[in-house]
Amino acid sequence: MIYICYGMQKSASTFAYQLAIDVAQMRSDQTHLQMNLPEDLQPKFTTSLDVTLSGLLDFIAQDEIYVIKTHNPVTWDVKELIQAGRVRGLVSYRNPFDIVISLIDAGERERQKNKNEQREYFSQIECQDDALQLMDVIMSHAKTWLDFDSDQILKIPFPKIAQFPTLVVQEIAAFMGVDVDPGKIVHGYLTHQKPIYEFNVGKENRGERELIFSGDEQLKLEMEQFVRDYCGVAPNRRDESVI
Repeated sequence: MIYICYGMQKSASTFAYQLAIDVAQMRSDQTHLQMNLPEDLQPKFTTSLDVTLSGLLDFIAQDEIYVIKTHNPVTWDVKELIQAGRVRGLVSYRNPFDIVISLIDAGERERQKNKNEQREYFSQIECQDDALQLMDVIMSHAKTWLDFDSDQILKIPFPKIAQFPTLVVQEIAAFMGVDVDPGKIVHGYLTHQKPIYEFNVGKENRGERELIFSGDEQLKLEMEQFVRDYCGVAPNRRDESVI
């Protein structure tokens, strides 16, 4: 069984992916499976989900567990694979206002790297407007997953990943049908013996405090609607144009 870890950018998707890998490892050796794939299928992160899945299904047996990561939307072809029980999805999502602030943080951090090590997607984010320009695509991709009603998808909100990783491991393990000790898996991350990649400033409601809207009111309304639809509550509106 192939498990797709989809996540909104800066939704702790990499941490959720790491936890999923740790759980899957208790059943199937992830490195062994990866190294026995054709070279073009070995990258764990895919930007061509449909193509990657069609290839992986020829090599990963249904009684094995193999985890990949993507930021791609779910397409009709992938939905059919999920509905047929051939693949499953784990979806991490977050308040888009907080994502904007984390994207700005990521841009600053990326530009501190050597030029040849920088990822352009993040390094080009120099201000709030740069981050906001990415949000329409990020939210539209997320909605394809969040609106897909299937028991073959586990949806995990950012607050749960950030505050209750042991519970997240329990849910992932139950979803995968793997017997694990959640505390043992999480312990290394909590004690900083294992790094949490890409997990920056894991605080909620930063967007409400720090984000200043001076332009696209329609985008602001769409972000607020996303919060209402998927994150439980709408952000507070203030008299001044600060969220």
